[in-house]
Amino acid sequence: MNRMIKYLAVALMTAGIVVSAQASTATINWAAFDTAGVAILGGSSSGSTPAPINDLVEMGYWSTAPSAGSTYSAGIAGFTVIQAEYFNWDVGANDAGAGFFKASTNIVSTAAYAHDQIGVVAYNATTSGAATEAGIWYLNMSNNANWRVPANSDIPSSSTFDIETMFANPGVNVLPAPGSTIVFGGTPYFVQSDPNNFGGNTEWLPMANIIPEPSTIVMVGLGLLGMVGLMRRRS
Repeated sequence: MNRMIKYLAVALMTAGIVVSAQASTATINWAAFDTAGVAILGGSSSGSTPAPINDLVEMGYWSTAPSAGSTYSAGIAGFTVIQAEYFNWDVGANDAGAGFFKASTNIVSTAAYAHDQIGVVAYNATTSGAATEAGIWYLNMSNNANWRVPANSDIPSSSTFDIETMFANPGVNVLPAPGSTIVFGGTPYFVQSDPNNFGGNTEWLPMANIIPEPSTIVMVGLGLLGMVGLMRRRS
């Protein structure tokens, strides 16, 4: 009898550990795979230019989200990447391709960043360092709670969002949804019967050129002047 009680206690403890382990993570499902996609420069309502397959897209958070119309450097300041993905998801399944993605991320959401603002950052290259264009977007979590980092203790402990939620009428026009924020990027445009989205009506969020900050330009200029001066001395 005592042995049976001992085995039962061990079983209950094991079950408790499993449940605890399962409850210690939260999940973020994030995507652009329906009516809205990400584009590089050069597109318009007459024809889209989707972000190339295998270019980088990141999902992360800010403790203090940047405002609309910020510079690229201000937009990524304080942005912590949770997961990096690449454009091109289930192309053969007629679900997505260039300009589209879909991912599911399991995280241990601590009090340090639980319920912080989620954002999406995209690049026109496979790495941020090689990129010449970028886009930074979010939907204010006060308008849509799925754009906030879920806490482990939340019920359910998950968030699911598509970037199409940044638009009030997905598949119809580019009217922004309340709280839709373009931190850095171009003006969204709408393409009817878009061949780059299997003939579907599509809203596109274009990137913008990453322009060096004035301080960087000044440093480069000073460096060039120094080289010219050195060359003159040697001559």
